[in-house]
Amino acid sequence: MTFQLQILHASDFEGGIPALNDAVGFSTIVNALKDDYANTLILSSGDNYIPGPFFSASSDLV
Repeated sequence: MTFQLQILHASDFEGGIPALNDAVGFSTIVNALKDDYANTLILSSGDNYIPGPFFSASSDLV
């Protein structure tokens, strides 16, 4: 019996606003690729974005 596994890996987007703007396109590609195989493993190494001035509210001192 043959087992076929597709691994989709995304690494270190770290793009701030551009990464958020590209999220819809990235999701579209991942969804299209995962539909090609019954067994698809989707991995992310984290760091999908790094907070910058627009996202650093948690570091503001009150």
